[in-house]
Amino acid sequence: MKKSQKNGFTLIECIMAIICDFVVMSLVLVFINACVHIIHLRTSQQDQFAILQLRQLLATASDIEVASNSLSLIYEHEEIVIKWDRNRIVRTPGYEIWIENVEKGEFYEEEKNIYITFIKEQEEFTYQLY
Repeated sequence: MKKSQKNGFTLIECIMAIICDFVVMSLVLVFINACVHIIHLRTSQQDQFAILQLRQLLATASDIEVASNSLSLIYEHEEIVIKWDRNRIVRTPGYEIWIENVEKGEFYEEEKNIYITFIKEQEEFTYQLY
């Protein structure tokens, strides 16, 4: 009596392989979607953190002067300028970048309140700073 040799895969084995591939591909797509979402959230969280820093700085500063593309103030006996420069909101002296990829940034004062408006990724954001 001879044993028959198995040449190839059975139909059930092929179906199980296709199901495993489908599950793995679904998990990869969910992971990629989550990564894209996290990257987008990180950017907005960084922007929110920069706004909080600006608010804290203005709350403890003196001699605040507002111009269209800059904000000058005295903080701990040091003059600080926050301005829109090369698609960024930066703090000088030095060149500390607070918000990146800004198409246009502007500071303005209205009824003793200070606001910042900037356009980022074709969306306009306005925040009250002080």
